[in-house]
Amino acid sequence: MADNIAAIFQLPPADVRTFHITADRYYNLADVARTMTRLYGYQFSYYNIPDFVAKMNEHCTKNDPIYPLLDFVNRSHEKIAAMRDKRYNNDRYRAIRDAAPGGVGDPPLDAIVTFIVEYMRREGLIDAAPGRPDVEKA
Repeated sequence: MADNIAAIFQLPPADVRTFHITADRYYNLADVARTMTRLYGYQFSYYNIPDFVAKMNEHCTKNDPIYPLLDFVNRSHEKIAAMRDKRYNNDRYRAIRDAAPGGVGDPPLDAIVTFIVEYMRREGLIDAAPGRPDVEKA
């Protein structure tokens, strides 16, 4: 996204002053988790937002990397739920991005998930999925 913003700044000023810089396609965390299962074998449990917050409060400790977000999630989960289906029209952004030298669209979800999983595995943040230590990306 940063490369696209830099590419847009190379263009002459546009009449449009507001661009909703969002992903080309919408994915939610369930989409990401399903892709991680398909590509790497990781298994997930799925919860609605109130049950997720309850599980987070039950299991999250000060030693967990997500702990700093616990207070935010507790205070904001109703607002997050209300925004769940909100989408911004990014037609203007995509049009000017595509006209900019070096502007590129988003990679497919498989590529994004592969980058994230490989990074987390390389950094020791996650292990290979149980029973599938040598799974290669599909």
